[in-house]
Amino acid sequence: MSIKEASTLKYIGVYLLAVFPYNIISTLLVNLFAEAIFIHLSIAILITIIDLAIWAGIFIYVYSKFNDINVHKVFPWIVGFVFIGLIYTVFIFSSLPLFDLYYFIFFFAIAEPIAFLYIFHNHFKMRTYNFT
Repeated sequence: MSIKEASTLKYIGVYLLAVFPYNIISTLLVNLFAEAIFIHLSIAILITIIDLAIWAGIFIYVYSKFNDINVHKVFPWIVGFVFIGLIYTVFIFSSLPLFDLYYFIFFFAIAEPIAFLYIFHNHFKMRTYNFT
């Protein structure tokens, strides 16, 4: 039995199904610890790791549930959206005044999306979930 190719609308829907829960959880997490993130480096590292785990976990879980979604087709779009987010992050950080942990927080803001892409790509590449 062959798997029928998903429609464009399904690709968009699955992406939205993955991105909305992540954005809600991530926003709540960062807002709850916003002040502590800018004061304590250890909390910033911890929140970044937790946020990365949530991000990768939700995306991997959602995309693993849809066998007709070709992750190889989705990945360039995800990279594009992450790249747009990185440009936005650089723009936001360029408008902020320097504070004690500015460069560390900036590094985490750049490194987290790159780590997400690495984890997401390698998960589907190693598991061969319709990536090729």
